[in-house]
Formats: sequence, C-alpha cells, structure tokens
Amino acid sequence: TGCGTSAMSGGHSQLHKDLQERFAKIFSKEEALLFPTGFTVNSGVISALCRGSETLILIDRDSHASIIEGCRASASRYLPFKHNSVEDLKNKLAKYASKHANILVVVESAYSMEGDIAPLEKIVALKDEYKFLLYVDEAHTFGFFGKNGAGLCNELGIADGVDFIMTTLSRATAGVGGILATSKEFASFLRWASTYLFQASIPPADVVVVDACLD
Repeated sequence: TGCGTSAMSGGHSQLHKDLQERFAKIFSKEEALLFPTGFTVNSGVISALCRGSETLILIDRDSHASIIEGCRASASRYLPFKHNSVEDLKNKLAKYASKHANILVVVESAYSMEGDIAPLEKIVALKDEYKFLLYVDEAHTFGFFGKNGAGLCNELGIADGVDFIMTTLSRATAGVGGILATSKEFASFLRWASTYLFQASIPPADVVVVDACLD
C-alpha cells in the first residue's frame, strides 16, 4: 500500500511520474516534482535554493510557517516586507539588489489567515527593473482560479514570469502531497533537496485520488 522509500531511491512508480508530467502541463512549466506534502515543498525547496550569504530571501511578512521554516533552514539571510506591499518590496529590492548575487522573492497567491489576494501582476512587473527569482505558493488558489483550476498565475497570464509555482494536494484535490513546478534546470537541482531525497513517496492510491480529482 506504500512506496517504502523516496523518489530518488525507487519510490516513484509510473503513476507518480505521470502525475508530475500532468502538473508540469497544468502550470505551464517544463517539469514538476511531487513531494510528500505541501509543507515540505516550501521548507525543502527554499532551503535547497538558498545556501549562502550571496543570496537574499524576501518574503511577505504574513507568509505561511512552511516558508519561514525554509528560510530558517537555509544558509541565507531573509527579510520580510510589508504584507502585500509592492512599494516596500520594491524599496528592499532597490536597497539590496547590488549587494547580493541572487534574490529570491517568495509570496502566496492568497493568504490563508486573511484571504488576501497578492498583487502578482505588479510583483512580476518588478522583474523588468530588478533581477530576482519569484516563488509563488498557490496552495489556496489552485483548483479555484485559472483554466481548469490551474491557479491565479494562470488566470492572470503571468505564469511565464514566475520561476517556481507550488501547491498542496491536500485541499483542492482532497489528497496528500505537494507539487513544485519549474524549469528543467531547477528541477534537476531540486531533486537533491532533502525533503525530496530522503522522504518516502506518497502511496500510489493517493496518486490515483489526486489524478481522479484533476479529471
């Protein structure tokens, strides 16, 4: 009934691989990775991406605990900006862009405690002026916005401007697991994230549940 081990050591069946491919198409990305939970997507991916002082993480101050855990587990400095404030985010980008080789901006498309929708279009527009990677948590918008529930980034037509899109599978698809969709280059690297490398894969039966919900 279970996989017994992680994806990298043989825990992914063809069912798991097919689901990853399906989510890559849903989010209009080259690849998608299936994690054991949504929490471990955020905590594992952020900590794996940000491994040194040359990287700065900027997060909305009302970010979910899993995002904060990822920041704490990384080897990089992280700073919050005012909730849904594009102006404060822009000010911090202007202040720190020249001091760091890499900047990762992390936001949620909708915030669970307030129900606020993030100004994603304005945040993506900042990439025209500042160099940074954008990570969007769609845990509370996947299944409700966009074509066939593909999320808010899809509905706004800005998915190409977002480097990482994640969602949980415990809400709209009534199962368990988490998805991270990104480029082939980043996916190849993130297969070595600790929460992907060392955690057992979700059971095949749960994959089938998610697949049926997508149908």
